[in-house]
Amino acid sequence: MYWLLLDVNNVCWKSWYALRELSHKGKPTGGLYGFLRSLSQLGGRRTLPDGCAFAFDSEEGNLRAKERPGYKARRAKDVPAEEKRAREGVR
Repeated sequence: MYWLLLDVNNVCWKSWYALRELSHKGKPTGGLYGFLRSLSQLGGRRTLPDGCAFAFDSEEGNLRAKERPGYKARRAKDVPAEEKRAREGVR
């Protein structure tokens, strides 16, 4: 049995930084585009997964963020909106 586990937050951030200029109607879309592109690339594989699971960062935060308030403090504020759209899309 073959399952695909996708870290959506990681894909969104990596894509957002790679495609920072990509936007639609003034809203950044690089992170969401990268996430959807990673899903679409599955269609070209010889062996498709038996299932998919999507991992997201907790909205409540984590231990590292509580112990180090500066953790991820320099991240852009636009990406969480794209992560939210990706989360809504896989439900």
